[in-house]
Amino acid sequence: MKRSRRPFSWVIEEYAFGAVALRDEIDRHKREDEKRWGLFKAVGMRLFYVYCLIVTFILVGIGVLGQKIYWIKERKRSKNSHEED
Repeated sequence: MKRSRRPFSWVIEEYAFGAVALRDEIDRHKREDEKRWGLFKAVGMRLFYVYCLIVTFILVGIGVLGQKIYWIKERKRSKNSHEED
């Protein structure tokens, strides 16, 4: 039975959109005259924003390396198939 998985790029997009949404929420809260956030919420929001950014960059790095490894394997495979002909 084939297991359905989400594409890796969707996972990266999820974290990237989360980071952008958090940044926008922090900026919106600074602009508007709302009740100030408590210390724990303010620090927590910023830490989660940084966490989303770091995870996004790590996942993008993994994706780029994975694609590079795939290209190298494909190039070797195509060279081997040309040598056999």
